[in-house]
Amino acid sequence: MNISQETFQNWQRLGSDTKEKLQKGANKSRSLKKILPVEYIRCRESIELAARISDYCAAHDFSCGDVLFSLAVKLLEQKGLIRQKHVQAVLDSSPYARIPLPDTAVLPEQEQDILGFIYQCLLTEGEKNQTGSYYTPPDIVRSMLPERPLADGETFCDPCCGSGAFLLAAPVSSPLQLWGCDKDPRAVLIAKVNLLCQYPHHAFSPQIFCCDYLEETPRTPEIRAFFKKRFDLIATNPPWGAAKNKTKESFSLFFRKAAEQTKPEGRISFLLPESLLRIKAHAPLRRFILEHKLEKITFHSNLFSGVMTKACAVEIRKAPPAAVFEVREGKNISQAAVREILENEEQSFLFLSPEDKAIISRIKQQKNFFLNSRCFALGIVTGDNKNKVKSVCEPGMEAVLTGKEIRPYTPAPPEKYLHYHRETFQQTADDACYRAPEKLLYKFVSDTLVFAYDDTGALVLNSANILIPEIPGMSIKTVLAFLNSRFLRYYYRTVFKDIKILKSNLMQLPFPEISPETAERIDRLTEQILAGSYGCHEELQNLIYSCYQLSPEQIAFVERAVPDKGRWYRGEGAERRLRYLSFRGKRGFSPPRTPPPFREKRSIF
Repeated sequence: MNISQETFQNWQRLGSDTKEKLQKGANKSRSLKKILPVEYIRCRESIELAARISDYCAAHDFSCGDVLFSLAVKLLEQKGLIRQKHVQAVLDSSPYARIPLPDTAVLPEQEQDILGFIYQCLLTEGEKNQTGSYYTPPDIVRSMLPERPLADGETFCDPCCGSGAFLLAAPVSSPLQLWGCDKDPRAVLIAKVNLLCQYPHHAFSPQIFCCDYLEETPRTPEIRAFFKKRFDLIATNPPWGAAKNKTKESFSLFFRKAAEQTKPEGRISFLLPESLLRIKAHAPLRRFILEHKLEKITFHSNLFSGVMTKACAVEIRKAPPAAVFEVREGKNISQAAVREILENEEQSFLFLSPEDKAIISRIKQQKNFFLNSRCFALGIVTGDNKNKVKSVCEPGMEAVLTGKEIRPYTPAPPEKYLHYHRETFQQTADDACYRAPEKLLYKFVSDTLVFAYDDTGALVLNSANILIPEIPGMSIKTVLAFLNSRFLRYYYRTVFKDIKILKSNLMQLPFPEISPETAERIDRLTEQILAGSYGCHEELQNLIYSCYQLSPEQIAFVERAVPDKGRWYRGEGAERRLRYLSFRGKRGFSPPRTPPPFREKRSIF
């Protein structure tokens, strides 16, 4: 969506007037940045309106609830509904007060949920991250609901309804078929007003409750009665974070409770993180899903502004399991067998081609070794990167590597510095991990494996994690070669399909049993690459393929699936290694005051 430069600058300004803008990594839940959810709207005027209202309210220090209430009254006035008794009853029950709005605050009629959009714009990234408040784009909502209208008497529920996107799109003829709840009172107000506007010729009280759907002891008779109801269809986009005071992810708890409130033969449609389908921790929910009739899984990418996690819509019927279910990804529609899911150890949903299945099966039949949890350590979490991490080295500072500098085999020279005072940081690994004689570093946010070797005792921030591997018969450099190999890059992408390099996934990567002679050859080739001689790269790749006993046809398949993104350049790696080692001191890095400039022509992968 194109917006004016003035509006863009306006939005930049919304998130910049703060002394504590913590926007990255572990600090995202405290970020004060504001995100523009353009996927949620239809017209450019809505963006400009939201920017004007945000500036106006910030200047007058109005509360978010009062702003939204006043906009709700404005919307009801524009639609000619404000004088109706049932509308006044909804407004009278609100705890918010009306405030004066700017004269230009005319709400666009073509937006189905302009109040929800403005609310999302008023929230900070930290608030959205903590509450899971990411509203679902309308086209995704429609795809998760049946095309056939619900019959008279059938009911629909959204147990975490937000501003009511699913309630507005539900195929019903009467608002009395709709039920919902949310623990955010501002969202509940918006959802009720949206339903009043959606059904202007019905005199009704929206059946939307302000409560926590996971609450074990509802406080009011109305909410207790709501929790006892059974519905024909429940569809929602639940919060994805850890549930408060619970050990499980909140979406898992929402899904199980929704199943309890669904009638026999009723349907459940949830938008969930794609990691649900593969991560070991979610295996109990996968088994629960497979105990019912799984009908469809639809994959979605780039769903929410400010969120990298991929999503999928899971649709089940409360009925005995079927033999197959539908899988949709873009325009591709296929069938998958439930039996194949049940046969694998963790009931992971691996939608593999016949070639993929043959390769994975061959690997699993071999004797393999695996990384264990003792091998891993986190980078430093300062808790305040803005003040503690500097771009220029001050006296007493030490260089620190970030995920940006992690390249295959050898990191780029560091660009950040800090005072290494462990007691002032939010979280650190053992000092022995940072100062280890040899360690591997890897990017946490990446769609491919990228591992670098460090023997300098370098510090690392939490955008880069640490691995000190223990694989029988393999040195750390041999493990490095395997982790940077095309085959394990292929394996990781195929089996896990994640945009993050997770410890739990790395612990499932297979390392084959190899002879001492093979290990020595791999070590020697890896040392040549670390020294900048990349001419042996193809020899190393072929040697690793042979360790996995792949056929020529399977090797060709892997090569097509994960081609290198660049070329190996003679001299480039040696230059990077020399620049990197020039920072080395007695304990970690002891850099000059201003780091030497370094620019790479292109990635080596």
